[in-house]
Formats: sequence, structure tokens, C-alpha cells
Amino acid sequence: MKKILIIILIVILIASVNAQSSEINFTGSLHTDSKILFDAANPESLPQISFQTENKKSPFLGGLLSLVVPGSGEVYAGNYWKAAIFVAIEAAVITTAVIYDNKGNDQTEFFQRYADENWDVTEY
Repeated sequence: MKKILIIILIVILIASVNAQSSEINFTGSLHTDSKILFDAANPESLPQISFQTENKKSPFLGGLLSLVVPGSGEVYAGNYWKAAIFVAIEAAVITTAVIYDNKGNDQTEFFQRYADENWDVTEY
């Protein structure tokens, strides 16, 4: 394990040394070094970032729609199958919750009825 770690470390060090094509001598002063780096930067080599937002859907709006009605954000994004799955899962979860809540209420009524029928003041 140590050998593998040492080999990986050596490869990273060699790659970082070879990555520098031009040599820049730093002075140790932050102000001077930042000027040297700024002057050495080539604007053509920097990546150009373009934002094309005219045909994109808003993720914030999709999330907001899904917060209001589960699956509506997927409809907004055009994923109709995912929307149907989300609506079906939400309906199944709500149905299950209502069924078990009603079963719990029935059980509560059962034990209260049993307690009322079998209660006697002289036994307590």
C-alpha cells in the first residue's frame, strides 16, 4: 500500500513540474507577485464562458412547481414519465397514510369500548 501511495505521489509531482511551460520568478511580495501573474496571463488562453439562457428552463421554477404539486416540475421540464411516476408514488403514500390512520382510529375505539365495558369501580 505504501509503494502505491509513493508511486502516485511521484507521478503527481512529476506532472505538476512538467505542467509549467514558462518560468515565473516570484519575489515573495503579494502585491508584486500578483502584478507579475496578471502581466503573464494570456487573455486568449483563458476559457470563454458564454451563457445561453434563452431556451433553458429555470431549475428554481421547476423546484417550486414540484413543491406545490409533486411531479409538476418534471412536467415543466418535459419529463412526463417521471412526472407520472412521482404523482403515482405520492398518491400511494397518501392513500397508505390515510388507511393506516383509519386503522389506528378503529383500534383506539376498540380498546376504549373494551375498557368502558369491563370497568368496575369495585375492582379498582
